[in-house]
This record gives sequence, structure tokens and C-alpha cells, in this order.
Amino acid sequence: MPYTAENWPIAAALLQFPGTRPDGTTVQDAPASDWQKVFEEVADAGFTNADLTDSWVRPGDLSSSRLDELKSAATAAGLGLPSISAIRRSVIEEANWEDNLAYTHRTLEAAARPAARLFRSACIRPSPLNSRSSCGSGRLKATKTLQGTRKAGTTPSPASAK
Repeated sequence: MPYTAENWPIAAALLQFPGTRPDGTTVQDAPASDWQKVFEEVADAGFTNADLTDSWVRPGDLSSSRLDELKSAATAAGLGLPSISAIRRSVIEEANWEDNLAYTHRTLEAAARPAARLFRSACIRPSPLNSRSSCGSGRLKATKTLQGTRKAGTTPSPASAK
């Protein structure tokens, strides 16, 4: 059944949770009980869903059993995982597009494990002014305008990017 205005899930992004633990190890390799603590914090804030953001855990790089643990941890905390955002490895990044495309495919396949119905992939490439610049969500014209004016040494107003 497609989402409508009445049943569209409101999910908390997990961007505020770091992908590295205090001891320097990755959250990716943490025990499921650590994931559950994060999910419980989100649930305690009043959310019933979380957007699984790959800056925290990369579902496409988890084994099947670890994906099951991730889903179980969310379920135990009372959260659904209706969406996955793969935002850190873009297919338009010229130097790494092949690896990033393979990662995107793995992440799409992983999205089926927690039955995520939404998948978001960023359109990001290195920028001379920033470590990355975004060009997703139908904003290609704005990005081209911004890139053109950055080269010219000016900063456009939001209105000029339309």
C-alpha cells in the first residue's frame, strides 16, 4: 500500500549519532545492544520510526545476521525502520563511482531486511570549496548555478539559483 498524507511515517534521522564510538571503534561493529540504546533514545524522544542513516551504521555493509540484529534492536526499542538514507557514498563522485554504485546496490538489497519502503541516495561530489557539495532532490539547476558563481568568486542569493 503506498504512503499517503494520513499514513506517511515521521522518522527521526540518526545523523546526530556518531559512527565512531568513544573507544575509536565503529558503531558498525558494535554489539546490537549498543544499537538498541540509540534506538531507545529515539523512542524516548517520542518517535516510533527512525531513518537509518549510513553515517551511523552502513546497512549495505552488514551481513544478513547483523541486519537481523539491527532490525531486532529497533523492534525491541519500539521503532520501525521505514527508510534508509545512503548519503555518504555518491555514485557521481568520479574517483569512486564504481565502488559507490556497488555500495548503493548492497544498501538497496539491505533495505529489504528491515522492510524499509523508502530509500534515499545523495548526489554528492567533491567540491573545491567544501569537502562535498550536494546536488540531490531535484536541485541540479541550483547546484550548477552555485558552482558557476563559485568559480566566478561570487555568492548567489537563493533567488538567483532558481
